[in-house]
Amino acid sequence: MSSGFKLREIIQNDSQILLEWRNGQRQFFFNSDEIILSQHKEYIKKTLNNPDRIQYILEFNNIRVGTIRQDTFGHGEFELSYTVSPEYQSQGIGKIMIELYLSSRKGSFLCRIKEENYSSIKLVEKIGFKKFHSENKINFYKLIK
Repeated sequence: MSSGFKLREIIQNDSQILLEWRNGQRQFFFNSDEIILSQHKEYIKKTLNNPDRIQYILEFNNIRVGTIRQDTFGHGEFELSYTVSPEYQSQGIGKIMIELYLSSRKGSFLCRIKEENYSSIKLVEKIGFKKFHSENKINFYKLIK
């Protein structure tokens, strides 16, 4: 099922497409302000230089279809954030991306999701994340592997 999919670390040249995905779905981001390219390039630069953050692009047959970011909080503790290209939503891409990311990792994985983001909630629950907290209309999910 995941044939043709691969995760690779982002590069600076991914800025434009990541910005398009981010601004196109900004209602699901904690900061829902529209971001301009120069701000986003600076964000990507900081991400690439942050030893506690790694961001990946999911490619399907060399087409960028999603992104997943890992923030490390401690030994074996990670927060995940992900976005699927609007063109590829509702096709199981998010599930493939998260499962591919998790396939070779162990630890405690956290996802924070706005409570109105029903598709993301359904996705993480399907993968096995369990809701453990809710605060200010944000649900907190955890998966321990």
